[in-house]
Amino acid sequence: MKKRIYCNFVVSSVGKIGVVFTGKEVLRIGLRVQKRNFLKIVEKEFGCMVKIKKNSLFKDFSQEIKEYFEGKRKRFDIPVAIDGTDFQVKVWLCAMKIPYGKTVTYGVLAKEIKRPKAARAVGGAMRRNPLPLLIPCHRVIGVDGKLVGFQPSIEIKKFLLNLEGALPPPTSYR
Repeated sequence: MKKRIYCNFVVSSVGKIGVVFTGKEVLRIGLRVQKRNFLKIVEKEFGCMVKIKKNSLFKDFSQEIKEYFEGKRKRFDIPVAIDGTDFQVKVWLCAMKIPYGKTVTYGVLAKEIKRPKAARAVGGAMRRNPLPLLIPCHRVIGVDGKLVGFQPSIEIKKFLLNLEGALPPPTSYR
């Protein structure tokens, strides 16, 4: 039996956020999405029609997102389904432990998962993060403190880190 998959959208400070969910857990999040395009991508990925719906999980998600952008929420309590390769899941679970207002480098994250030479692979896993914000890939930065590798834009990464008070110090004044 296939899972029933639903979708809905929340307007936020970074644009429309698409959320895909079952009755019990969030499956995917898209930042700054266009409704029609997001639905097509989700239907292709899951191989089924996706119904637009609001349920108690979506309402809880919406409330937590609102609180996050108001600076009132520092961690999310929404149940999620994390689906990926063993390596990706390990990276994403480790990233979920990065505290609000803090940043780490891809190399530090690689060391945390006991793969110290896998910083690039960690970056690849973060690029495929299905749950941005809930898996806070925006908190992972380059070794030199630069803001790199965030979809849909580095500007949104900068906005989120600024919201959390986590922007790294500038590397130069020019």
